[in-house]
Amino acid sequence: MQNIQLFPAIAPKVFVAVAAAKTDEETAVMEYRVTCNHCRGRFQIESGDREQMRCTCPYCSQSLLVRLPRRPVVVSQQAGSSEPHPTARPLPEKPGGMARMLVAVLGVVLLGGGAVAGFVCWQHHETEEAALEQRQRKAHRDSVARLQQALRNKAIAELRPDAGRSLLAGL
Repeated sequence: MQNIQLFPAIAPKVFVAVAAAKTDEETAVMEYRVTCNHCRGRFQIESGDREQMRCTCPYCSQSLLVRLPRRPVVVSQQAGSSEPHPTARPLPEKPGGMARMLVAVLGVVLLGGGAVAGFVCWQHHETEEAALEQRQRKAHRDSVARLQQALRNKAIAELRPDAGRSLLAGL
């Protein structure tokens, strides 16, 4: 297999990703990797010596017209053999799919745990703030009450000596 560049297909928004160009010397069949423009599914097709071909996506059944890259013609050893009908089959899954899923699930769990921990810390902070505000209001009420009591005591103290002097002055 050899790596080849991307080629635009005739149908709009269809690209042929030719990542594998494997030749079967006996039948002159090439394998190509194609990406569907409808569902973005990747699959392989086999074709003989053609410039373009029609194939159907095995995932969404979308019909695609694919322009194939030019390549050297390989002479078939079988005389009069017709070119086989192109077949499409899904690509095998890449190794590491489970590892990616595990990393994604682990990331979601960590984000969820961080969100829960943040919420718990915020709730604790809010209850502490409410308790502090209640203590400050109580301290303020107590200081106002002490100040009012001191003013009453002062008023009473001012009234008592005058009352006592006025009684003595009248005798």
